[in-house]
Amino acid sequence: MRSSAFTIALAGALFACGGSHGGDGSQLLGACPTMTNCGGNIVGTWSISNVCGPGANSMKAGVLMNCPSSSATANTSATGTLTFNADSTYTVTLTSTGGGTDVFPKSCLNGQTCAEVQQTIQQSPTAGQLSSLTCPDDGTNCNCTFVLAPQTSTDTGTYSVSGGTLTTAPSAGTGMPGATQYCVNGNEISFASTSTTSPTLIVVAVKK
Repeated sequence: MRSSAFTIALAGALFACGGSHGGDGSQLLGACPTMTNCGGNIVGTWSISNVCGPGANSMKAGVLMNCPSSSATANTSATGTLTFNADSTYTVTLTSTGGGTDVFPKSCLNGQTCAEVQQTIQQSPTAGQLSSLTCPDDGTNCNCTFVLAPQTSTDTGTYSVSGGTLTTAPSAGTGMPGATQYCVNGNEISFASTSTTSPTLIVVAVKK
């Protein structure tokens, strides 16, 4: 089962800090709530209050594919609104930010300097996602600290609910169809991604 478009979009935005230079994971802010697909009335506008997911995974940059001891930590967060109308249409607007540090042992660099590592990352196709990058040399490692430029995305389409499952059909060009578990508890709603190809993600939002 694929996740709905907005959780896929959010996962892509939040984990861009890894993909921006060849990584494969990041650490999300906020503690994960206990999530059950209890369903409930989804109609209304909801403001994202928390996003959580798996811990930071080992990451390798393209210049260090043969260096298993390379690693990274990253923190990302998101703000935005999720609007589900009574006519079964929806609009989701999200803005993600974040940053982190990649640690590259110099023993794996085959003589490359930290300045050259920084230059390689800055010349990668997705380097435009970074608002800043520095790779100081501590004598043993290149510690590349990066900050992501804020990224905003909008998704629109139609939706349906059945029990605790939200199914979405995005408008052309704004995402891909799929299903997401959800639960309404008072003025709070939680969504859990069900994708088998993206990191598990829980989005919590409060009704406006």
